[in-house]
Amino acid sequence: MLTGGKGVHVIAPLTPGAEWPEVKDFASRLAQAVAQSDPAHFTAVLSKARRKGRIFVDYLRNQRGATAIMPYSARSRPGAPVAAPITWAEMKTIDAPSHFHVGDAPELKNAQPPKLWRDGVALTNPCPICSVRRVKRQ
Repeated sequence: MLTGGKGVHVIAPLTPGAEWPEVKDFASRLAQAVAQSDPAHFTAVLSKARRKGRIFVDYLRNQRGATAIMPYSARSRPGAPVAAPITWAEMKTIDAPSHFHVGDAPELKNAQPPKLWRDGVALTNPCPICSVRRVKRQ
């Protein structure tokens, strides 16, 4: 989902039963694995000074009390950008996480949202908790 701000949220529903500590641990290990696979482009380090020029893989959204913008919400920023769910294919055509704005409401209203957003988190193949445990601890 485009956030309407500076980022993109990748949503991966888990099988019911995953507890907050397990989900946060999985997200942290996944972020570390992404950062280690391409350290020139990605980092899992929170410090802005230490992540200069790289994409921060933010695993901290995966803990109790963390917040995220709702789909189709407008941001209180110049141009009134809007958070919008998109497909992986659409990612190739997007120039920025703030791509859509309130003036795009008719286009967003008529767009076919990705399956995740049509069906909520009831995907046909959610990630089972055993997959959460398969990401190696570093």
